Amino acid sequence: MPGSRVILDGRGLLECPRWRDGWLYMSDFALGEICRLSMSGTVEVVAEVPTVPGGLGWTPEGELRAVSMYDLKLLGGRDGRLEPVADLSIVASFRTNDMVMSGTGVAYIGQFGYDLFNPAEQPRRSPLIGVTSSGTVFTAAADLFLANGLVITDEGRTLLVAETLSHQITSFAIDSDGTLGRRDVWAPLPEGSRPDGICLDAAGCVWIACTGLRRYLRVARGGRVLAEIAADAEHVFACALGGPDRRTLFMLMGDQPGRAAIGNPDVPRTSRIAAAQVDVPGVYGQP
Repeated sequence: MPGSRVILDGRGLLECPRWRDGWLYMSDFALGEICRLSMSGTVEVVAEVPTVPGGLGWTPEGELRAVSMYDLKLLGGRDGRLEPVADLSIVASFRTNDMVMSGTGVAYIGQFGYDLFNPAEQPRRSPLIGVTSSGTVFTAAADLFLANGLVITDEGRTLLVAETLSHQITSFAIDSDGTLGRRDVWAPLPEGSRPDGICLDAAGCVWIACTGLRRYLRVARGGRVLAEIAADAEHVFACALGGPDRRTLFMLMGDQPGRAAIGNPDVPRTSRIAAAQVDVPGVYGQP
């Protein structure tokens, strides 16, 4: 990829990146690890989640939260010790996925909704999951077609969700109590784009890992593509803006599909991170 460089290689399947306090945090779906990467290249394992770690976030008090994909739990804790704080099976029907947390501590969590790796199963819609700061699980929104990457924009007033199988970014108004209101198509995307992880920049645009296109697109509200970066990999998974000035776009990719890699520590270690400098920085507190 012109203008980018590989800064980490040889992992299982890296996903759900979050920039925080000088580190890029991420989940390794294959190895069952939450790890973090410094700008100097140091990698540290923060916690282990044998049931596959998914989306990451932090409470307003700074406590780590992590989605446990296979057993449908939200985990929380400090110093690498994670315990269940919410049972997502109240709403989740299959594997849970990515997550974003609001400034008031409400978590919004996507789910697959069906076994998308089983060709015998037909795709179906499923609810977006909400978890209050006290651990109460609720249905945040109904009928999403594989909710994937999430960010919060408009100073906490709007949730953006990548609907992978609808090939669009969907928006929801966030009410003062954390419930979701008005729903709109924030940006239609090219057919077959299959958006996965997303991140927000200071201009209110989103960078999108488009698995179907093997590209990262910067998209404005309405769907206009402002920039794109082609990936030197078979699969693209997620992205985040970070670095000292938050102008480093971290792009997570690999040559093994999720079908082969999720929950499989023996998968060939092809997952890697490439980094590129962009003009518009990311937003503090967002992926």
